[in-house]
Amino acid sequence: MLHQSSYLCFFYTPPWHLVTPIVDLSLSTLSKYVTNPEIYHGKFLEICEDLQDYYHIYTDGSKMNNLTAAAAVGRDV
Repeated sequence: MLHQSSYLCFFYTPPWHLVTPIVDLSLSTLSKYVTNPEIYHGKFLEICEDLQDYYHIYTDGSKMNNLTAAAAVGRDV
């Protein structure tokens, strides 16, 4: 559990000042069971080419039985 003073430091920007993120889910339209990995990689590179000026955050998650895990990776700010 976070100490109250640590918790409050996360909310220094009022929510109405935050910019709505742009989320690209276009790769999710390709079935990973039938799509060649090279096709995935090429599509990924196309997407990245169009978004060079954006902040990229990569996420992943998994579930097995009653256990779940998730991760997000981005750059240091």
